[in-house]
Amino acid sequence: MLKILKITPLLSTKGARHTYGSVLLHRGIDMGVIAKLLGHKDISMLIEVYGHTLQERVEEEYQEVRNILK
Repeated sequence: MLKILKITPLLSTKGARHTYGSVLLHRGIDMGVIAKLLGHKDISMLIEVYGHTLQERVEEEYQEVRNILK
């Protein structure tokens, strides 16, 4: 279908799922909610799969706290 519609880059269902999870994390949605939406029993899988994304978010929020304290 993606080829017919000339949508690039081609994205697998797994890629779409990963993108969905990443977007939700970056929008500040609670990890428990995301885990439930993705069908996980808890957040441990999110931490494993999205660890790099979570680290970016921690650094951004750390900077936000520093700005508040200025």
